[in-house]
Order: sequence, then structure tokens, then C-alpha cells
Amino acid sequence: MPLLSTEAIVLSSLRLGEEDKLVTFFSLTRGKISGVAKGARRFKNRFGASLEPFTHCHLVLFEKPNNKLSRISQADILYSFRKLREAWEPIERGTEIVRLLLQITPEEQPHPGLYNLLKEALALLETGSDRHLYTILFMAFLVAESGYQPRWDQCVRCNRPAGSAITTRHFSHKEGGVLCPQCSGDAPLSISQDAWVFLYAISKMNFRSAHEKSPSLLIKREVETLLKDYIV
Repeated sequence: MPLLSTEAIVLSSLRLGEEDKLVTFFSLTRGKISGVAKGARRFKNRFGASLEPFTHCHLVLFEKPNNKLSRISQADILYSFRKLREAWEPIERGTEIVRLLLQITPEEQPHPGLYNLLKEALALLETGSDRHLYTILFMAFLVAESGYQPRWDQCVRCNRPAGSAITTRHFSHKEGGVLCPQCSGDAPLSISQDAWVFLYAISKMNFRSAHEKSPSLLIKREVETLLKDYIV
């Protein structure tokens, strides 16, 4: 059986039968993959805490021909993100970003950019102060890294610049971007000026720089709703 050795982050860990666990990872070299940890529930110290959600580990899998479920041979902890699991808010936020990643990414397609984004986001959720903002930024960069970056700079229908002189904008989920007042007749979702400024600004930044922004709670709620609806 082919052997796969890679860095990975645990996305979910579920019971499988009486003794096993079904574990889904996002790996550096293979993207989203799943495997079975035989006896993980019976022999708890075989894997220890290495299969807990959010754990960054070095993973060894035996891949079975014509079977999507590999067998987990080894999982050595590189960083546990233990503090992330010690309070309700970081757990909730971490679970949210994992859910979105599971939803938007296909199986077994490597994406180092998304892998590094996930690792950075978990680090911020563990130690940072504005976890609501970090979750929103993860959504925005998840969309961009996945190839679905909305157009914030111009109307997606007529290409009219969507600069600050325009005070009324709408967003088209179907077309993936903003609509100017002349093109927005059938678009139900409007975007406030402040939310558009924030979204446009972070689209020009990297993840580390973007987390230094400090939008108001009202803007965060508006942007979060827009991005969640767009991802769905």
C-alpha cells in the first residue's frame, strides 16, 4: 500500500464503530483527506491527543487502492492548539472556520495557500483578542484563495468603477461582485459604504496585515452575513 507522509491539521474526529475513529484532515500536500484510526478509542494512548480537532500534526497514512478511506498509521503532534479548546468562544470560532473549509474545499486537491491560511487563523483564534474579526477575515481569504474573490473595485455588469464617490451599492451573489446604482435594480442585498470600504481594503492586503484592521461591530456583522451567504 502506498505511504503518505505529510503535515496536516485535524478538521474533525468522529466515532466509527466501537473502537475506531474517522478523522478528516486538511493536509499540506494532499488537501482534504480522511482516514480511519483503528483502535483509537480502545487504545487511547496509541494516538493520544493527536487526533483532537485543530491539532497540527505530522501524519502518516497507508492508502488503500480504490478506497477513499486510508488507514492512519501515525500522527505526531507538531502543535496542539490546546488553549484554543479551553474556552467556549475560541472553540465556537474554530469550529466555524473548519465547517466553512469543509464546505468549500473538494477532496484531495492540494492547496498550500489554504493550508497556511488555516494554520494562521487558528493561531490568531488561540492568542488574539478579536476572534470575531479573525473569523470574518478567514471567510474573506478562504473565498479568495478558493478562486471566488468577489469584484469590489467595479460593477460586475457594466464595469463602472465602484469608487468612494458611489454611496449606494448592491451585491450579486450569483455574479460575484458589486453592482452600481444603475445596474442594481434586481439585487436585493445592499452594502453600506463602510462595509464596502472594509471589504475593498482587505482584498488588497494579506491575511496578517488585514487582521490589524478594526471595523465596528456593525460592520463586522454586515460583512459576516454577506460572506456566509456568498459561501453557501
